Amino acid sequence: RIITKKINNNYYLQKGTIVDVHSDGVASVRLDDGTLIDSIKEKYLETVLPIVGGQCKILRGSNIGLLATLLEKRKEKDEALIQLVEELEIVVISMNDIAA
Repeated sequence: RIITKKINNNYYLQKGTIVDVHSDGVASVRLDDGTLIDSIKEKYLETVLPIVGGQCKILRGSNIGLLATLLEKRKEKDEALIQLVEELEIVVISMNDIAA
């Protein structure tokens, strides 16, 4: 969800899906109405985590852009246990670094 009016007032609080993550803290988002926002700063986005067993995308770190399966949410530590889809490696990552 977009949490700023700085880009366009019409996009404020609109929901969408992250379609690409760039290494400089910028993402491409497709809004639910089909509009593509090619580059939006991460700080202007509020991410949603999938349910346990659901798929997520890694937004930051050495595995940026990869898909993973959410295995466990560790809310007290603000961490998630995920399994990378392609490598099958299990990783502990900040909940702020992944999105549904």
